Amino acid sequence: MAGGETRFQVFARFHSPRRKLGVTVKADLDDEAPTVASIHDIYFGAEWHERETWEMYGFVFEGHPDLRHIYLPGEFEGFPLRKDFPLLAREVKPWPGIVDVEDLPAAEEARQDAAINAAQEGAETEGGS
Repeated sequence: MAGGETRFQVFARFHSPRRKLGVTVKADLDDEAPTVASIHDIYFGAEWHERETWEMYGFVFEGHPDLRHIYLPGEFEGFPLRKDFPLLAREVKPWPGIVDVEDLPAAEEARQDAAINAAQEGAETEGGS
């Protein structure tokens, strides 16, 4: 069922629980201008799905009353769920407020360690009396 002579296909699955019947409809779309008839007037819930498919894949649903963006900004170019959509590398931004820490020279580090040890010994002496 899947695949076909064209690059793009649209599938719609309809099921009647009452009659215990189901049917799958497949439409092969033109590679250069993928277009298919809208079914929004038969199945009202299709309006949202057709908009989403148009936005993500670029398939035009002829007769759809309101093909406009749902998720992407209006100026967005391209169709992000197509395999040929270029994946852009993320721009690495520095974390706000991060401080780049440099190692202390050995003499300065030894002086600070001695000061901390002296302070701790003084606190123990005062607390122990």
